[in-house]
Amino acid sequence: MLSETSATATGLERARVQPADIPKPCMERSATGTGFALMPNGKCAERDNQPGRARPDPVLLKEIRRAHRCSDALVTGRAASVAELATSEGVSDRYISSVLPLAFLAPEIIEAIAAGRQPADLTAHRIIRTIDLPTEWGAQKRSLGFA
Repeated sequence: MLSETSATATGLERARVQPADIPKPCMERSATGTGFALMPNGKCAERDNQPGRARPDPVLLKEIRRAHRCSDALVTGRAASVAELATSEGVSDRYISSVLPLAFLAPEIIEAIAAGRQPADLTAHRIIRTIDLPTEWGAQKRSLGFA
């Protein structure tokens, strides 16, 4: 059995995703109501605010970035424990433990979320609090509504 640190390192290596690779969504709004959309390449493109258009979920992206940041801190030794991470993040250790599995999402799922192509009911709250996230990427896609 792999240690928590080895499993974390292996998952990050397999996913080839680093916290900095997960772009922050563009949230600026102009006076005309035109906004910006996050593109899969991480750049922002102008879009109108029509219903039904893909929109990245900024809260979900924030929590995925937090998961990668926390996982990386544990792997590299910058944080000695989940309790230490919780203190530095300003949340409970239980919350950190709930968020950490997001560091192991399939790369295709992260790309879809960053592009705003996630199922409408997939929110940060739902994925963190109510879904027992499988470790196998195919099972993740099915569980989260991507397959």
